[in-house]
Amino acid sequence: MNQQKQTALDAIAAAGTLDALEEQRVAALGKKGWVSLALKTLGQMSPEE
Repeated sequence: MNQQKQTALDAIAAAGTLDALEEQRVAALGKKGWVSLALKTLGQMSPEE
């Protein structure tokens, strides 16, 4: 997850337009974004994990 976070931060920093920034927001936070997918797997983990 740290790698995805860094990749997202780099992409946000490189976004030259508001449209490019919006694309990065959707890629991270959208319905099929990496944050949403990570949260889904979190619900499937045992408390020990």
